[in-house]
Amino acid sequence: MGDAASYRFKKEFEARAGDTVRAMVMARAYGSAAALSAAGLSPAPGKKDVWGILIFGGKNLHFFVHASESAMSFLFRTAARAEAPKEQWAVFPRACIRAICVPEKKHGLLPFLFGKPPVLELSFAFAEKEDGRPQTLYFETLTPEKESVLREAAEFLVRRPD
Repeated sequence: MGDAASYRFKKEFEARAGDTVRAMVMARAYGSAAALSAAGLSPAPGKKDVWGILIFGGKNLHFFVHASESAMSFLFRTAARAEAPKEQWAVFPRACIRAICVPEKKHGLLPFLFGKPPVLELSFAFAEKEDGRPQTLYFETLTPEKESVLREAAEFLVRRPD
């Protein structure tokens, strides 16, 4: 995303959400079907994950999924007269977040060459499981160099809300 497009997205998002964007990163959200559902996220048919933008705000944590589909999905959907995909927006209020686990930084040449993207583990409790434990979602970032952004942004839990 170019600087002008990124700036415009941030300003539109801040106006819509009533929250300040501190950091954002492209991510893939996955977890149990119950956790995704509790967050208000629904993967496309046959998928177990959702791609979107993980946004660390001054007040809340947000996950925004743009309404999009592949050309092949579009052809099948129109042939079946099914509904078009809809925008999805999960909001995790600060009070509902139980824990954010940020991946440890790996050193050396091998993790650099063969490392997997960092995965941020989010434990939230606005939809308790039957056993009383919080739900957990995992956010795998698109690029490993965003790890420092995730570390800085994950500390929003200890900051005072804007």
